[in-house]
Amino acid sequence: MQYQKFKSINSICNEINKQRMNLLELKRKWITVMSKYDNYWNSLMSIKKYLLIGSSILLIFCTRFHTFNLIIRSIKFGYLGIYIIYKIVRYFIRFIIKFV
Repeated sequence: MQYQKFKSINSICNEINKQRMNLLELKRKWITVMSKYDNYWNSLMSIKKYLLIGSSILLIFCTRFHTFNLIIRSIKFGYLGIYIIYKIVRYFIRFIIKFV
């Protein structure tokens, strides 16, 4: 009777140990697979402040200058042509030179 009880407890402990080992192996695989996405996420979080500053500057330019707003509308509707890019870049360079 005592031996049967000990054997039952031992088999349960062995089953739990197998499950733990299986769980550790799955954890290692998960970390290996997700490391690429973690690197992407860390990169995104490291440039978050620059994206915030850039979007603020873009908002100021879009509300202040109609020509700069043209590029945003063109990208939004998907018909950004070479001539429009040329006009916008030329205007932007003139604007920068004017204030520098």
